[in-house]
Amino acid sequence: MEIARRFQAGDWREATRVEDPSHALDRARVHLAIVRQSAGDIDRLRRAGKDAMNDWRDVLVAAGMANVDWRDVLAKQGWAVPGAPPGENGA
Repeated sequence: MEIARRFQAGDWREATRVEDPSHALDRARVHLAIVRQSAGDIDRLRRAGKDAMNDWRDVLVAAGMANVDWRDVLAKQGWAVPGAPPGENGA
């Protein structure tokens, strides 16, 4: 959902193939951090994706999503929140 909102249609396929950790919620969290860092710019997305392959924790820190309140950080800015109950901005 956030990919469609923040990237041009021609960039969607690449934006959804970013490398990240293997656990589903962790993967979603890191992917959202990469998307957030990119601000809709595909070159920035590529750089953040490469950074995540080196150490995904750095991407979480840079996106302000490293702490336990990362879902609140996203929700306050209107982002879809993975793992949130329906009706609470859940993805």
